[in-house]
Amino acid sequence: MECNRPRFALSPSTRRIILRAIAFAIAASFICGAAAQQGAVFGSGSLVVGMTSPAILPDRLGADASGPDGSSSAVVAQTVQELLPDYLRRTLERGLDRQVVVTGSYNSEQFTSTDGRPLGAIIESTIANDGVRGIRVTTKISARVGTSTVEGSEVLLLSPRTDYGQLDEKMTDLGMRTARRLAQMSSNDAQAVTKLPRGVVRFYCVRPTDTGDRNLAMLARRLTIELPAALTEASNKQGLDMVVRGLEIREVITLCDPSMTLQGAGDMTQGRIESFSWDGTVSSQRPSGSQLSVRISDPNLPGGNYRRITQILIKDTASPAMSEIAEKIVAEFIKQYQKTTLASDVKSHIDWSIRDSTNQNKLDCPEKYTEVPQCVFQGGRACYSREAIVRAKKGDCAGAMRLMLVTQCHNPTAQQSIKAAGEPTVCDYLKSK
Repeated sequence: MECNRPRFALSPSTRRIILRAIAFAIAASFICGAAAQQGAVFGSGSLVVGMTSPAILPDRLGADASGPDGSSSAVVAQTVQELLPDYLRRTLERGLDRQVVVTGSYNSEQFTSTDGRPLGAIIESTIANDGVRGIRVTTKISARVGTSTVEGSEVLLLSPRTDYGQLDEKMTDLGMRTARRLAQMSSNDAQAVTKLPRGVVRFYCVRPTDTGDRNLAMLARRLTIELPAALTEASNKQGLDMVVRGLEIREVITLCDPSMTLQGAGDMTQGRIESFSWDGTVSSQRPSGSQLSVRISDPNLPGGNYRRITQILIKDTASPAMSEIAEKIVAEFIKQYQKTTLASDVKSHIDWSIRDSTNQNKLDCPEKYTEVPQCVFQGGRACYSREAIVRAKKGDCAGAMRLMLVTQCHNPTAQQSIKAAGEPTVCDYLKSK
């Protein structure tokens, strides 16, 4: 029997890159697995999660369980109870790109399983059957950050007439929201303390600036495939609780075409959790070599938040030193992150100004509210802060900074802290409001 020929074939050079990348990824998985902190949400190896079967709460007082809808609610509630743990496990695995092991026997105070394994999280779910009004599903998420436990929750509302297709879609969505909340809790709280980046970095495509340059295109593809593992290793050397996840081989071939945008890549890899995303370009710098430019997007900042991390000259384009390149990228990333991370005391000063609505009789130094004088009579600091937010979102960072400093005219220490944070950092924070 004659087999059909494939519609396309990879070139020998592409096959060599892919085989090298597979070997590199296998080796890196052992390195990353050894370096991963036990119980950490981000890393390699298995993540142990404490989880029991959801509890169906007693029917609420006054809940109407009569008629077809009342009976349907009971069926939907029981179905959710049976299926939800598996949905949560699978969406955690998909979002975090690692195996999740669920244990129903654990010590919530010590944050360990009964056999002594550290837990990455505890997820406890409840189901409230309100009869004809429907069903409310709540997931309570607990994570350990340092010596403290942080908590969050997600809620799903279901109609009594929810069919299996809708139930599949809604429980998948609840699972992803739960996974994202866990990732945010585990990264944001630790970042506020350490001022170091933490979490999952999604590394998308490195694209050649000259698509007609075959050697440049091959270098771009090799960087796309091999850099993520090298970046994770470099992050571990810097003591970061951070893992860099790249695209799968088939995604590299499909998504990293020059015509594909990063947004398109994000759409096709939907469901994966990221604290930051990186991509890059590589350009020819003959006769010196090629220049790699890497940029970052932080989803916690408002739109238009791409910024360059660094530019690196690659002299040996035939055999680039991935470890050396990765260490330079991570070092520059840490420097930029520390510059753009607003200290908790500065956030407190700004947030207080935003909330503090006062009349003209209680407002400190009203004579300084000259740029928006009506604010003296319309809320004082809160009014001035709202105007600062508007200016920040319009790109007038200097104007936003001036207004915020006026709101702290009674507190020289707070003014100095805001000044020291820097105009770009304060402006980015105001844009997020």
